[in-house]
Amino acid sequence: MGLINKVWKKRWILRALFPSLLFNFRHLSFHQACHLPVLLYKADLRNTSGKFKITVPVRFGMIRLGVESVSIFPNTGIMIENRGTIVFNGKAYIGNNSAISLGKTGILEFGDNFSATTGLKLACYHSISFDRNVLVGWNAQIVDTDFHALKNVKSGGGKKQGLWSGQDRA
Repeated sequence: MGLINKVWKKRWILRALFPSLLFNFRHLSFHQACHLPVLLYKADLRNTSGKFKITVPVRFGMIRLGVESVSIFPNTGIMIENRGTIVFNGKAYIGNNSAISLGKTGILEFGDNFSATTGLKLACYHSISFDRNVLVGWNAQIVDTDFHALKNVKSGGGKKQGLWSGQDRA
């Protein structure tokens, strides 16, 4: 009975296998991809023209994206739009009903043992970095941009997309 329950709980890996194979061999070096370090469950890959990097020795399933973890949230997997660079410095887990969006100059870095169980919305158009052993709660939104250009009223200076530095604030 115990073995059957263990196998049943891991059945999501069968659904994740083919998309994960395609993703790993498309975005990682051949040597890393052979270990299948990234498992994608119900992934909606909108744009993956950016870079994906893993800076540590890889092992099977060390990065799990979109896996159902909280039954009261929709089991929609994960949406990824990466036109920048995503760096994994170790094990990472991002649960179902989550989305990651990177702009062309965005650099998103995950430290070892990063975990976000469900509903994470992450928009990185400049730089976001998580240290080791980070746990993000349900329905968290983390952004480094305001998604529109601003004009400095005092100086009449040019428009700038995203967050202003402290000295430029109007």
